[in-house]
Amino acid sequence: MKVEQLVVELGLWQQASMTAVGNIYALYEHPTYRALAADLLSGKLCPHTLNRVAAAVASVPILLSEAVELKTAVERAVELHRTMPTFFQAARISQIEAILTQPIIVLTDAETSFAQRGLLTTPATEVKWTLTRLLESMLPRYELAKAAIMEVDNVWMNLDSALHAANADVLSLLTLEPAAPDLIDVQFKIQECRASMKSDPIGAGHRLNQELNPALRKKRAELQAIFHERAKTEADLKAAQETLRRLEPLHAHALTVAQERRLKVDIAADPTAPVPTAQITDLTEWLRDLENTASGADWRPASVGLRKWLKSANDTIAAVQKNMTANAALLERRLELRGLLEALKAKAAARGVTENTELGALGRSAKELLLSRPTPMRDAERQVSEYQARVNSLVAKQSQESPKGIR
Repeated sequence: MKVEQLVVELGLWQQASMTAVGNIYALYEHPTYRALAADLLSGKLCPHTLNRVAAAVASVPILLSEAVELKTAVERAVELHRTMPTFFQAARISQIEAILTQPIIVLTDAETSFAQRGLLTTPATEVKWTLTRLLESMLPRYELAKAAIMEVDNVWMNLDSALHAANADVLSLLTLEPAAPDLIDVQFKIQECRASMKSDPIGAGHRLNQELNPALRKKRAELQAIFHERAKTEADLKAAQETLRRLEPLHAHALTVAQERRLKVDIAADPTAPVPTAQITDLTEWLRDLENTASGADWRPASVGLRKWLKSANDTIAAVQKNMTANAALLERRLELRGLLEALKAKAAARGVTENTELGALGRSAKELLLSRPTPMRDAERQVSEYQARVNSLVAKQSQESPKGIR
């Protein structure tokens, strides 16, 4: 390796070793690591957290020791380069290359169990690694250790506020359903999580995220569904009350129109069956029962009943309107026939055909029918139609008999 290449390699290794030592030492001095190491040593950590961090906590001092050895080896190579003689440099370069590339870092391999040891077997086997292999082995172990420690750090930083938020959520939900057993249970478990934050932060955080928060979300969804159903029931009740207020006068008016139609118009059969007053009375009493149910604790049956009531009431309104429209149309037709008869008489007078005896008799008969109570509509329709046909016939005949050019 040329001197120039050696300088570059030494620079890279010096930077890598210093960075590694700095980062591992920062992790070693991190307050969360120090707390976990102390709790691990005193046996205060509970299973969830212990299983998660035990290996990580134990690996940090090992990583720091290995990083120091790495840095020491690199500093030895740097010192050899700094004191390199002006002449006969090959031997010194070989020394530096050996440090950078040869297995010189002595590490303790897995310990030999006592049952497998012979009289002259050492408790542990020593191995030698190159700087590159050592650094490559440190990288994943450092990331795993840091991840576990930072997970606990994140829990300790955020769990208290998360538990406070969950408890506030419970209190909010209790205003919607006071003394709900499942909410009281969640509140008790939140207190348990708060008590175990120090000794089992991983377990407490897992319990909050996997058990308590999902339970609160489910409960809130249930209560919101009940709230919306309750609001829908109240809206349906108001709609039902408004519908009844509209139905009662509508039915009364329909009865008036039907009575007037029976007084003034005689037909073979009613156009539509009238809605009996008893049906309106039944709807009124039914709604009163639903109002009582809706105001009680067990209000849900009223929700279903109101939907059925509204359908029945709207069907009744449709039937009332249909009956009223049919009766009003007959009354209107009677007036139309009167108007048509008067218009035909005016036409006959204008064309000078009113002296026709047959026409006059038809006109008087039609008028008498239209003024009678009740008017027999079938006969009235027929006579007005005959009168119209007779007028048109006389007018046409007159036109044919008149001198040419005079109409």
